[in-house]
Amino acid sequence: MEQKEFLEKVHGLLAMADEQGGMITEAVMEEPFAGENLDADQILSLRSYLKANGVTIVSEDEEAAASKKVVKMTSARSTGKMENQEKKIFKSYLAEMELLETYAPEEEGELFARKLAGDKKARQRLVEGNLKRVVELAGNFAGRGVPLSDLVQEGNMELLLMVDEHSGAGFQEQLESRISAAMQMLVEEHSGSDSFKNRMADLANKLMDASEEYAADMGEQPTIEDLAKILHIRPDEVETVMKMSMNAMTMDETGFGGE
Repeated sequence: MEQKEFLEKVHGLLAMADEQGGMITEAVMEEPFAGENLDADQILSLRSYLKANGVTIVSEDEEAAASKKVVKMTSARSTGKMENQEKKIFKSYLAEMELLETYAPEEEGELFARKLAGDKKARQRLVEGNLKRVVELAGNFAGRGVPLSDLVQEGNMELLLMVDEHSGAGFQEQLESRISAAMQMLVEEHSGSDSFKNRMADLANKLMDASEEYAADMGEQPTIEDLAKILHIRPDEVETVMKMSMNAMTMDETGFGGE
């Protein structure tokens, strides 16, 4: 199989996973390569690439269980504990992580230096070397109303952003903090808790103040990226806060917001 054809099939799998909430089954992953006789190393590389791009690979049974779990958890009270089926999925994730190539802590600085120089293999090792930590952190938030697969996907997205944005110093500490914060926010958003609403209101006020201060100092309105750097949050969080603020203003103006 030519490299171009192989990449096209991989990109097709990424698109399919995106449509299915970041998850595909083993059978779906292998289907495009039926008859190609991929060896063990090629299959492992394929799995690693998909995982590094935020794709969760599960068995047919796990997919069915996860789907049922979503329905159950939206109506059940969050207990903060993993159910038996979710424990099995969690253990399955950890087992898969053992197959990935990790790196020693003392290698991290060199990997970031190579990544900053454009070495894609170094970037991939930084991602793969931390995927297990993402799963471990997701376990801390399981049983609180959000499917484990969603928590892992959120963590993987945060990991990819961190690897691309970071230069290396203090990476592990910031990584754990940011991933935990992203997962906590996902749990709060899912439950519609007061703490999430209060956080959004607080961010909206800080956003307004930062925008006014930036405009006064620079003589122009800040971009979303500017505000994200000032507030030390992700650009997509800035967009979320702005949309929520606009929705709240619209409701007030039209009289649908209540008292």
